[in-house]
Amino acid sequence: MQADRLGRAFLALELLAEAPHGLTISEVSRTLDLPMSSTHDLLLALAQLRLVDVSESRYKIGPKATALSVKILDGLEIRSAARSHILRLMLTIQEDVYLAVPSGNQLMYVDRYIGERGVSVRIRLGERLRLHSTAVGKLFAAYDDRFRRQLLEGSRAKLTPTTITKKSDLLRELDNIWKNHFSVSHGESFTGVKGIAVPVWGVGQQLVAAVHVSSLESLVDEPRLNELVVEMNSTAAQITHDLGGSLPDLSDGWSHAPQLARR
Repeated sequence: MQADRLGRAFLALELLAEAPHGLTISEVSRTLDLPMSSTHDLLLALAQLRLVDVSESRYKIGPKATALSVKILDGLEIRSAARSHILRLMLTIQEDVYLAVPSGNQLMYVDRYIGERGVSVRIRLGERLRLHSTAVGKLFAAYDDRFRRQLLEGSRAKLTPTTITKKSDLLRELDNIWKNHFSVSHGESFTGVKGIAVPVWGVGQQLVAAVHVSSLESLVDEPRLNELVVEMNSTAAQITHDLGGSLPDLSDGWSHAPQLARR
């Protein structure tokens, strides 16, 4: 398969992965800006490989693509090390628990368990997370130069009334995260949904993942927040231990954080 056609195939699979109810040939053609005939041939080839399924003239991700994505996720060392721990955390707190990791210049969830008090919002595994409006994004921006640069130099859409978009406000937020060692989003991506994230450290005291909990804001008052953070930090410490990592000395506070955020 030629490189340009292979590229179109990946674009088509990525598009279908974001459409749980499937897409028609014309919708794929229009979105990818391809001729109908080329789109038809492309989807037919992917269907023959069982990478996509077609039902009632709508194309969806097929079983082989799904199986491949599961194998890739299972191959992640961090995901494997964390799985039993985040399951145990979910059973303890009965909230939605996610595991987030960096991948290149983006952050994504790679595993999750849904609790009895589950939130109606579902973020797909592998979907890119916003830095300015998610607890995970702000956590990584507080400790990692790369993500801090993206956060401060990139666009920051006002997604909800509580989304933080002003640079000075974000710097204060990062300061608090550094001091408290956890991050909270107060309905900043989805109104009424509170996100909490704590760090997981790898070898060389590198931030390699985050344990994230989603809940309804109405269910998380200050005592409940403190309770969740204690349980989450315990889980993160266990994962850190299993990865052979260690916690950095953060006692000196924000003054010893990378200085890019101050520029």
